[in-house]
Amino acid sequence: MAVCAVCGKNEAGYNCTKCGVPTCVECTKEAYIQETGPWCMSVGVPVSQIWAGEKYVKVCPKCFQEAELL
Repeated sequence: MAVCAVCGKNEAGYNCTKCGVPTCVECTKEAYIQETGPWCMSVGVPVSQIWAGEKYVKVCPKCFQEAELL
């Protein structure tokens, strides 16, 4: 069983989506991000009905501070 890399106390239940560090439930942050790319003409205006370019990701506190959040 992996131990949380942030607090070092609890069992890790998630891996950071960005850097892959194992984190526990208490240390994991959920971020709402909007990706831009060829499927999106501008922010908030999706080209595709299937993929809007918006998603929730589970990240560690370090990556949560560095992320571009809406």
